[in-house]
Amino acid sequence: MSDEAILRLDSITMKFGGLTALENVSFEVRAGEICGLIGPNGAGKTTLFNVVCGVYRPAGGTVWFKGEPVSGLPVHQIARRGIARTFQVVKPIPRLTVLENVMIAAASPLLAGSWVPFTTRGQREVRQKAMDALARVGLVEEAHLPAGQLNLGYLRRLELARALVMNPSLLLLDEPVAGLGYDAVEDFLALVKELRRDGLTVLLVEHNTGVAEALCDHMVVLDHGKMIAAGDPARVLADPAVVEAYLGKDDSLGPSA
Repeated sequence: MSDEAILRLDSITMKFGGLTALENVSFEVRAGEICGLIGPNGAGKTTLFNVVCGVYRPAGGTVWFKGEPVSGLPVHQIARRGIARTFQVVKPIPRLTVLENVMIAAASPLLAGSWVPFTTRGQREVRQKAMDALARVGLVEEAHLPAGQLNLGYLRRLELARALVMNPSLLLLDEPVAGLGYDAVEDFLALVKELRRDGLTVLLVEHNTGVAEALCDHMVVLDHGKMIAAGDPARVLADPAVVEAYLGKDDSLGPSA
């Protein structure tokens, strides 16, 4: 892990009409770490992801990535700089194979600029990139299955492969273990830790604080669009402001099993 910040949010404010969804949120994610972003429902976590990825332009503040301002850039330009994300709701094209779903992400014209892989060589390159991504998430044997036949655990891995094929240096995971059973959760957490060992930086939204504590090096807590705590996960989860934010809103806070 490096002391250098790969991602820095400086006084990010996001408004929707008269609603302030994020207010002066500032924190850093260091290169090579897994940073958890937690908070009660409606705290602003997904909104913050959308700001970082360029879906939303913030009303105030700046997003810095690798020392360069990226807030306000189009989604595809931010992706090409090295930020990829997954979504909580996985929506592959069910009739296409697992491999084909990843190849679509690999060959996205938005990421590839004007290059379109119509040539045989281009198709081979895209296929190889997709297979490499599937190998990283343990889905090589399922490559030729229709995506619609995958269970939720494998769908989560497919979603991860679609992000990894973009060769990001920062990966944003939006509740990647939601709905998974215990064994599938443990397997996915081990996979994320392996990706970190390979040099990937991860910013993770997670509803279950026990999962976040087990996985993350650093934790940031949002409540009603404001950052109320940040730091070591154990200390953050013991912070009275964090406990108060969760009481009556979420029963997931507490010691991890």
